[in-house]
Amino acid sequence: EKDTTYKATYTSTVNKYDVIFKDEDGSTLSETQLIEYGSKATEPTAPSKKGHTFEGWYNGETKYTFTEEIKGKVELTAKWTKNKYTITFENEDGTVLETKQVVFDEMPTYTKETPTKVADKTYTYTFKGWDKEIVKVEDNTTYKATYTSTYIDYVIRFENEDGTELSNKKYHYGDTVEIPQEPTKPADVQYTYTFAGWSPSVTTVEKDTTYKATYTSTVNKYD
Repeated sequence: EKDTTYKATYTSTVNKYDVIFKDEDGSTLSETQLIEYGSKATEPTAPSKKGHTFEGWYNGETKYTFTEEIKGKVELTAKWTKNKYTITFENEDGTVLETKQVVFDEMPTYTKETPTKVADKTYTYTFKGWDKEIVKVEDNTTYKATYTSTYIDYVIRFENEDGTELSNKKYHYGDTVEIPQEPTKPADVQYTYTFAGWSPSVTTVEKDTTYKATYTSTVNKYD
């Protein structure tokens, strides 16, 4: 009916942007948040990771504080530090040989002198290795030295009074000694000899020992 101008009108909708939470390897750690422009994202529950301590969410090299207004897509990456654990190397008797702090997933090494164990009267001891395989660190761990034992051989000799060897055998500590047949000593013009025993007295094995025959003498009588 008359000249008319029509003007377009619009409704406005605030844009929304993704806030994505990733691990360092690109895997998803928390549900993506869809945040309106100008609003703030909500910090999710801190994730957990074996052997690591969570340090926070990072946008590139900058730690994200969740006080920033969202103005576009944001991709946040979790940052971690590896935990350190106490690794202890002990001798068989519990004496600490070495202790150190080692980072998670690293291989611990023993750097001190080879463990030793003092010989006793029965055995000498040689370091065999640790009581379990040394593996990459996952927790506080103690490794204990183990040993192979070797019998100590003791030589037991029996001699006649003149030094003639009657027997020579190897024994171990505490063994019962096998005593040879009683020796003899030929009579001479003046004396007849009778076996009196061994010097020193025969005991169970304690060390290398030489036993020597002793005799009593009886004066010969003649018509």
